[in-house]
Amino acid sequence: NPISATIRNCTFTQNQANGIMVFSAGVPANSPSITVQSSRFENNEEAGICFQGWARGTAWANYCANNHYGILVTHRAFAQLQSNRCERNRTHGIAFCQQSNGFATNNTCINNSLGDFLVERSSGAHPVFGVGNVGVIRFR
Repeated sequence: NPISATIRNCTFTQNQANGIMVFSAGVPANSPSITVQSSRFENNEEAGICFQGWARGTAWANYCANNHYGILVTHRAFAQLQSNRCERNRTHGIAFCQQSNGFATNNTCINNSLGDFLVERSSGAHPVFGVGNVGVIRFR
């Protein structure tokens, strides 16, 4: 059966991979639904927060700095990203890659090495950007 969980007020630092990874290899009906809220993700080798596979989730009011990606949504994952701050990451603050989907509103992405927001439209990513995002969106 699908699971749901909320991770709140936690700190994820100096992990050799992602700070937290929400992953599902199954079909969307059985995908986990995870909420990550008011947490810190710093100095992780991969993403601070990663939604991958068929995963579904929400990232709200998190701080992601000095990771490879601040927040990465990839494969066929769906994520709602709201009021996150992503800065000084080695690639992008927030990236929607491959055939991922979701919504992004009121996020602040600044001073990330390769850009603030990335959308891989050529690979099939189609997120919706709402109001209040701060940073430049790059389409590839």
